[in-house]
Amino acid sequence: MGFIGGYFGVYDTASLQRIAWHRRTTGGIEVVKYSPNGRRVATGSHENVIDLYDAKNKTTPYHHRKRLLGHSSTVVHLDWS
Repeated sequence: MGFIGGYFGVYDTASLQRIAWHRRTTGGIEVVKYSPNGRRVATGSHENVIDLYDAKNKTTPYHHRKRLLGHSSTVVHLDWS
């Protein structure tokens, strides 16, 4: 789930307990999309960047992996291939 202020949170659906909480941007997160196999998650923000996270990292769930720069405007949609 993306939030205003650049926060990205993941919660357990049964207990509503927070699993992960990150802030990589100061602009709002517009889109959050899991890869088809569920191993990665990408967020797109108002700062024109995409951040990639390793959702299945055993030691640090949702570990930040990479930042993709160079977009000319807000990232409002993501697709995996």
